[in-house]
Amino acid sequence: MKKVLFIIFGIIIVLVAITIILTRYKPSDNSIPTTVKPKPNYSETTRTIKKDGEIVYIDFEQCTEDLRRIDVAFGSTTIGVVGKDNGNCILIYGGEVENPNWDGELKNKCSIPISLGKTTFKSGPYGVDLSTISQYCN
Repeated sequence: MKKVLFIIFGIIIVLVAITIILTRYKPSDNSIPTTVKPKPNYSETTRTIKKDGEIVYIDFEQCTEDLRRIDVAFGSTTIGVVGKDNGNCILIYGGEVENPNWDGELKNKCSIPISLGKTTFKSGPYGVDLSTISQYCN
C-alpha cells in the first residue's frame, strides 16, 4: 500500500511541475529573434559589423550573422545581424546609458534593404547613432 501511495504521490508532483512549466512558457508572436548566437572564431576582416575608432560600419549587403557590443563613455550599444530575409538584412539592437541593470534585450528590430551596402555610423558618448536606418526599424 505504501508503495502505491508513493507512486501516486510522485506522479502528482511530476504533473504539477509540468503544468507550472507549461503555464509560464509564452511563445513569441514575433518571428524575428531578439538574440544572435555569435560564432566563436570571428575574424575582423570577415565581420558584418566593424568598428574603427568612433566609426561603426555595417555591411548590409554581406549581412552574415554577427553580434557586437560597442562600449562608449556612458554606456553601450549592442548590435546583432540575424541574416538575410527577402532581400533585406535583419538587424536587432539595444543599448543602455549608465544602467548596470540593463537586461541585454535587443528590442529594436530592423529590416534593411541590402542595397544600402556598407553603411557608416558614428558612435558618441551615449551610444551608436543608428538614426539613418530608423525608417526601417520598429
